[in-house]
Amino acid sequence: MVRTHEKSKSRVWQKMHLAEEPKSHETILCELTQSGCHDAPAAASILVQLEDTIERDYAGGAYDDESARAAIAAVGARAVNPRRLRSS
Repeated sequence: MVRTHEKSKSRVWQKMHLAEEPKSHETILCELTQSGCHDAPAAASILVQLEDTIERDYAGGAYDDESARAAIAAVGARAVNPRRLRSS
């Protein structure tokens, strides 16, 4: 964010991870993490908290991680997220 917004002014960035109902786009759960936290553990934490069963997990490539895929499989869902770009 420093490149985008010039020099840092001691700001602390946070990320909000959301669980939404896909048809109504209603937010079911949210979790706030610090900027240094990887996205996949947040996804696993949200999946554990969901009360309803889910069939598919739609997420961005940042959530493409073995721990996130294991959490998705543990709740009986199928991951429908793009693969994360790997650097060569």
